[in-house]
Amino acid sequence: MGNKLFSKNYKNFIKGIGYKDNNFKDILSYAKESMGPIAEELHIGRLESIVTAKPNPVERVGFNGREVLYQAKEGYDPNLHTMEFHTGGGVTIVMNAYPAKGYEWDEDDKDDLQFICANFFALLERARMRTILNNAAFTESMTGALNINGIIRTGMEMMKRGVLTDYTVAFFNIKNFKFLNGRYGIDRGNMVLRGLVDKIIGFFIPDEQIARLGGDNFVALIRNERVDIFLDYINPMTFEITGGVNTGFNRRPDDVPESAGNSTMTHLTAVTEEEPVDESSNTHKIEISFRVGLYKMQPDEDAGAGVTKANTALRETRKEGNPDVVWFTDDLLDHEMNTKKSMFMFNRALQEREFVVYYQPKVSLDDGKLCGCEALVRWVQDGKVIPPMTFIPALEHDGNICELDMYVFETVCRDIRAWLDAGVEPVKVSTNFSRFHIKDEDFAAKILTIVDRYNVDPQYIEVELTEAACYEDADKLTRFLSAMRERGIIVSIDDFGTGYSSLSLLKDLMVDVIKLDQSFIHGIESDDEERANNDKVVIKNIINMVDELNMKIIAEGVESGKAAEFLKNAHCDMAQGYLYDRPMPHTEFDILLRGARLYND
Repeated sequence: MGNKLFSKNYKNFIKGIGYKDNNFKDILSYAKESMGPIAEELHIGRLESIVTAKPNPVERVGFNGREVLYQAKEGYDPNLHTMEFHTGGGVTIVMNAYPAKGYEWDEDDKDDLQFICANFFALLERARMRTILNNAAFTESMTGALNINGIIRTGMEMMKRGVLTDYTVAFFNIKNFKFLNGRYGIDRGNMVLRGLVDKIIGFFIPDEQIARLGGDNFVALIRNERVDIFLDYINPMTFEITGGVNTGFNRRPDDVPESAGNSTMTHLTAVTEEEPVDESSNTHKIEISFRVGLYKMQPDEDAGAGVTKANTALRETRKEGNPDVVWFTDDLLDHEMNTKKSMFMFNRALQEREFVVYYQPKVSLDDGKLCGCEALVRWVQDGKVIPPMTFIPALEHDGNICELDMYVFETVCRDIRAWLDAGVEPVKVSTNFSRFHIKDEDFAAKILTIVDRYNVDPQYIEVELTEAACYEDADKLTRFLSAMRERGIIVSIDDFGTGYSSLSLLKDLMVDVIKLDQSFIHGIESDDEERANNDKVVIKNIINMVDELNMKIIAEGVESGKAAEFLKNAHCDMAQGYLYDRPMPHTEFDILLRGARLYND
């Protein structure tokens, strides 16, 4: 080999390539700029590279390019010398070298050229591997979007530049994406995710970013003034995919596809798993919508904090009755912390009997006598009563509410048994049960088992369901109501009048008591005379219909003599509220039972 290999030009060229850790194009561009001095030493007239890099799990796009790294002004001799290099990762580099015009390479020259190109290739591959490792740390391979590390790093860079507060974090996911994967397969689901990223990147302006956090969960950094435009852009999105469907996933009869020619439109906002669809179409248009949590970045906050808060807002969108787009507020964070605290402490509190049953009297409007009570749960911790709205939503969210309901009901039956054994005549006690019980085939059996365990006469038991429970599985609800009626246990509907189909419930359900929602009672005392009169008309008509159907009606939230007088004149059967008594612990209610039981005053 010649001494050219150890020249200053060669060393500078190799060192410069070694310091590069960017992509192929950047490295080849550097080589193109720096090749001149060493090309003159090696009498190169023209040097070109052909680089082919196949896509792989880390590099989704791949690369295929041809670059002229050097060409002498004087031209070159057509005597081509070709060198080819390969890696196990699917990268091929072909180097085509031509000697300078009028020069003929000897074997030493060719050895030098081969050595330099081999080193160039090795350093290029090393730099490429650095790029792959960097991408793996900060990008998500399947879609090419950033990952959580990437979005946080990007946010840190924007924070250093003082521009992060110009952005809003959007944490979003696809509604019913599980259905798409099940029906069309994971590969086509991934196709939609890649298409989604490509579409959103196409929507972005400089510095806006998207990251995939796994599954169908995404985070985007959007300029504050473009948030509404972004929301309009993504809701909904439409994609076309080809191929068959998995018939194991079905839909409701009223959600059959919209057909147009040889394509089928599937709306992911409305799919369930009930009835097969037509499989004749090979092209499927997938329309997707999103749930979105939003948080506007504040000074001195990093992107990680923004992602966490946007995710808190996103979780709110999953709660029944909430919109699909929710902005973060501090109240949401406080509520979530209380929720997590309640969930963590529930089992211990149950074991240590920190959940205490209070009783709120029900009064007959006809004669002012105590005629029943409602069992209400309170969480007493370290002598302090925790408000129900602090922990009930949390227990409903994680499913523990059903266990708590049964705990309360067993306490009620135990108290009734104790009163009977002490010679005290109990009143009928109503116990609230969450709508989630309706899905349980053993709901009725669990209630009857507890009743039998304490040998309680069903005349003292009332099962109270919310109106929302009546919109659950109709068949299961009917079977439950039949089982209660068969044993002589009455069932009441709480919060009546808050749903969309309240009147139809009166004729369709085999219930015994209707509890009029307190919003109506508060309405009749409104300073708005028109509203007060309207609510009075509604209440009178509901009372009349309930009476015609041989049911009883009770008004909750009665706080004034004026309201009680109106209800009595309207022939409402019972009332409950602070006018008579607040919920009280067992010891106080026990005294009431042993007393006159009158509220005439």
